Formats: sequence, C-alpha cells, structure tokens
Amino acid sequence: MERLLISAIAVYAILFTVTYIITFQRLMKVALQYPTFESRPINDVPNYLREVFQQPISFVETLGFKLACYIHMEELTSFDMPKSWAALLYEKASKTFAKIEIRHACDPANLFDIEFLTFFKDRSLLLTMNGKAHGVLGEIPNTTIQDPYSVNLEDQWQAHQDKLHALTVTKTACGLSPDGFLKALQAHYKIYIDSLLKFHQISPVSGTDRFQFSWRSALQLIVRMSKGKGKFAALQKQRQQIAKASPALQVDIPPEIELDRFRRMQQMEQGRVKRKFGLWVLLGSLALFVASFAMFFDAHTLIILIGVLFLHELGHFLAMKLFRYQGTSMFSYLRSCTSLNKGLPKEQKAERKGVRKIIGRLWKPSLNTPKG
Repeated sequence: MERLLISAIAVYAILFTVTYIITFQRLMKVALQYPTFESRPINDVPNYLREVFQQPISFVETLGFKLACYIHMEELTSFDMPKSWAALLYEKASKTFAKIEIRHACDPANLFDIEFLTFFKDRSLLLTMNGKAHGVLGEIPNTTIQDPYSVNLEDQWQAHQDKLHALTVTKTACGLSPDGFLKALQAHYKIYIDSLLKFHQISPVSGTDRFQFSWRSALQLIVRMSKGKGKFAALQKQRQQIAKASPALQVDIPPEIELDRFRRMQQMEQGRVKRKFGLWVLLGSLALFVASFAMFFDAHTLIILIGVLFLHELGHFLAMKLFRYQGTSMFSYLRSCTSLNKGLPKEQKAERKGVRKIIGRLWKPSLNTPKG
C-alpha cells in the first residue's frame, strides 16, 4: 500500500512538472510587439467577420452602446499573419468604449473577448476585462485593471460602472472620438511595453522589432496563470452550460476563423527552442522517468526498457525525416511513459501519418525478460 501511494505521488509530481515545462517552453516561444490600432469602415471588414460580430455587438448595444467603427490591428502577441479585426462601441453618458475581439480558442460558447475602457484627463485608464487578468504580465502603468470573471456581460459592465463612479470622485473621464481613443490606447500599450523592457521582464529579439519573455518573467507568468486557472475554468464551464441550455447563444464558427487558429498553433509549434534548452528538457524528463520506474524494475530491466522506448520512437523520428517533417526532434521521455517526437509536416496527408506510426511499431523490438 505504501509503495502504491509513493507511486501515485511520483506520477502526480511528474505530470505537474511536465505541465510547467511545456507551458514554460511555449511562453519562451511567444513574441511580443507594439500593438497598432486603425479605425476602418464596415465595408472594409470581411463578410464572414461582419456576420460573426453581429451577435456580440447586439449584446453590447443592449447596455446603451452604439457601434463606432471596426478596428484593424496588430495584436500584442506577434504572429506572421494578417492583422486582426475588432469592433469598437461607445457609451456617451459614461464616456466608455467597449472593444470586442475574437478569442483564438475557437469555443462556440466563449468565442468573444469584450473589454470596457475609459480614459481620464490625467491619461490614466480604467480597464475592465473578463477572464484574462491571470495572464497579464507585470503592472500596466497608469491603469486600473478589473476582472470580475463574470458569466454575464451585464455583471462585467456593472463592475466597470461601479469602479468608474468611485474613480470620478477624484478624476474626470475624457470624451474621445474613436480615432482619438485608438491613438491613446496605442500610446498606452507602448508605455506598457517600454516598462517591461525597463524592468528586464522582456528583451528585444535580435534583428527584429519584436520582444520575448525573460526566463524569470515566464516563470512569474506561469505561477500567476496557475493561480487563475481555476477561476477561468469555472467561468468557461458555466458559459458552456448556459450555451448548452440555450443553443442560440452558441456561434457557428466560420472555417476562416478555424484556419486562422490552426495557423497560429502551427507557428507556436514551429517556434524554435534553443537546442541547449531542449537537451536539458530531454535529460530532465529521462531522469524523472528513471526515478518513477526505479521502484518497479531492477537496473538491468530499466536500461533495456529505456532502450526499447528510444528505438521505438526513433522509428517515428526517421519516418518524419523521410517525409521531410519540419522541426523534428526527440524532445521528452515523458508522454504516457514514452518519448515524444516533435515535428510538423509540410503537407497533411493520411498516408504519411500512417507510415510514421507503422514504422515506429515495426522498429520497436520485442521485449522478452526471463521469468523467475
């Protein structure tokens, strides 16, 4: 019983460690940039996006907002892709803008990201987001951030109004035109990026106008994300339950948006990790693998088992090389107790995937250990 308990703890520790390693690796691939925002008329917006935006726009309009313009923008996170689109609405009485973006998660019940933003005459900003605060790195200068993690848009708007009412005791909200607002927002994000640079939380990527996380800021962000993961998961679950009960709330996601999401994921996977880091991950995962199975096998059997797994995955690796997969690597010994091959094909063809799997099976020698 004690042995089983130790094994369970070891497995949990391995899964916990692997999750953090993978998240850290992905964050180190993320590129940041100075965001840009440009107002565009509705006729410039692709038809499929106009249709998709109709639902959230109608919801925000019930709160007293009116459509001001559409935004053509380069986001904070940088991808080699066309600019994104957002909708901008304005509520005159509170001098507040609502910005609607499309999430990259492609969840029909949680497709849109809506923020309420109010600038003040002292150039400070009140920003009420929803379900995103755990992913914000550091402090945004001159910004009051709220995140109620609310299921209902009305509750998010109420939270913004309550905080705005409290702040207007000492501040004056600033009425801006859509173009003036976008100019102010762009300048605000520039100050944010500059502050991250100043405190060495990000660093320039050589030869580009992009930036990357420092390893310390990546670790800080992982801790912050892990603390907020539970609240976000609960929010997502509640929205999915509401959408299931009311199918009209779900959005039919156009193929263009799904393709955009796939390309973003592909670029994340193609981001190159330094070879030295990859080697340390491989060696570290191998050490954890050995530690977790040492109590079940003697040294001789364990060495044979590791060799068998290596040869098995080497078959997949060689098949990927044969079909010219990009970015192939033997990355980790921790994936369902086997090593992990990583790579992306230039073309997604079924026969190539089949051959890659079959060669891995054929390459693996049988393991016969004497009994008794």
